[in-house]
Amino acid sequence: MTSDQLTTYLTDRTSSYTSLMMERWDQLARMLIVKHNDLILMEYKDGKPTGRITYPGYNPSFYEQISKDTGTRYELKELIERGER
Repeated sequence: MTSDQLTTYLTDRTSSYTSLMMERWDQLARMLIVKHNDLILMEYKDGKPTGRITYPGYNPSFYEQISKDTGTRYELKELIERGER
């Protein structure tokens, strides 16, 4: 094979692998988005949805950290008293 033929072969091969990889990443992204959309976890078995849905929510430590970081900023009582809600 000549240098030009090798370059063409490698370019075509790389392009086909790249296309395959991007298709698989797109499938993975779509599956993850559907599975975990809005904190709703759709269960899968053998790569197919079972129809069972759970609502796991965030880890309690996440809520605790938000509370520490924001203080009383998001307490509804204060918003009502200030006439903001």
